[in-house]
Amino acid sequence: MGSQMDSRTNLDIANLTSKIARDAQKDSSSMITIAAVTMVFLPGTFISAVFSMAFFNTGMDDNGKATLEVSPLVWYFPAVTVPLTVLVLGVWEFWRRKRQAKIMPAANQPRDKEGSN
Repeated sequence: MGSQMDSRTNLDIANLTSKIARDAQKDSSSMITIAAVTMVFLPGTFISAVFSMAFFNTGMDDNGKATLEVSPLVWYFPAVTVPLTVLVLGVWEFWRRKRQAKIMPAANQPRDKEGSN
C-alpha cells in the first residue's frame, strides 16, 4: 500500500513538473517574440529619426521668432508606419498561434501505461 502511495505521489510530482515546463516554454516563447518584434522596429525607429529631419524645419522669421515648418509630405510617415505596424503584429500573432498549436498537441498526448509517450 505504501509503495502505491509513493508511486501516486511521484506521478503527481511528474505531472506538475511537466505543467511547469510547459508554462516556462510559453514564457520563453513570449520573450523571444518580444525581442524579435523589438529588432524589427529598431531599424524603423532609426529611419523615423532620419525622416523627422526632412519633415520638420525650424528657423527664425524676420521678427526673430522661432518658426516650425511642416512639410506637406509629413503624411508619408503614418501612411507607412501604421500599415507596417499592423502587418508585423499580424505576422507575430499568426506565428504565435502556429507555435502554440505545435506545443499544445504534444502536451496533451495520452501517455501509455509505462508513463512514456
